[in-house]
Amino acid sequence: MKNLFSYLIWANPKNSANSLEQFYYDHNATLFNASLARFNDNSSLFSIIKSVIILQGLSNKAKLDNAIKRYTSEQLNSSVLLKTIFDGLPFFEYEGVKIYIPTYTPQINLRYQNELASLQSFPYNSLVIDKESSLIDPFEYYNLLPFDSSFTRLVKLSNHDKHSQAFYHISFQTIFVINDQGGLDVEIPIFDDRLKNRHEDELLERLEILMEHYYKGDKEKFIDSLKDLDLISSDLYDEIITLVNRRNKKKEKRLSK
Repeated sequence: MKNLFSYLIWANPKNSANSLEQFYYDHNATLFNASLARFNDNSSLFSIIKSVIILQGLSNKAKLDNAIKRYTSEQLNSSVLLKTIFDGLPFFEYEGVKIYIPTYTPQINLRYQNELASLQSFPYNSLVIDKESSLIDPFEYYNLLPFDSSFTRLVKLSNHDKHSQAFYHISFQTIFVINDQGGLDVEIPIFDDRLKNRHEDELLERLEILMEHYYKGDKEKFIDSLKDLDLISSDLYDEIITLVNRRNKKKEKRLSK
């Protein structure tokens, strides 16, 4: 279905302009350091989602580091103060550990949560002093977890297999199939400009019906469902059918030689 998805993206382009993600990226991109520069990317919808995950984690770290510099060790051992410091920060759970800073291992995240005062002195103060110390690739380490968390506005669909999970982004009007290495398998935009009767009634249920066909590899039912579920216009559907028929004829000619 690769050519189908490429055509959908071309025929129904979406962008991040005026989105919360773009706003957050524009105002926080300076948090990126040299070691994390490869994540400093807003060239696509998926890349800006990943960038914002990293940036929110770095923002969490900055807030925690400021607390380490501001309060005494006695104050940092106060459960009341710790609750105030961590309150409202985005996170996800990995094997029972809350991960507030995805660019750190669970062990370092635990130290930030349970032994914040220890980060005031050697050797752990290096994590505060050196912003490039002990960093990991959060998508290689935590896989899909950062996407299924308060770090993003993605909505998890019920559709998945052993190696990927489907999500929907309401503002981007796009389905993302994300693999277990934290990479993008497929991007599926819906609601093109030519769709006259756009409605979002039971939208998630409709998307899950659509993605059942995707995971079954049923290209014909997938394409038909795009139209039947009112996810694309009849005009775009007709263009896709024309494209598919043309490619099928070319394939038949090659096989007949």
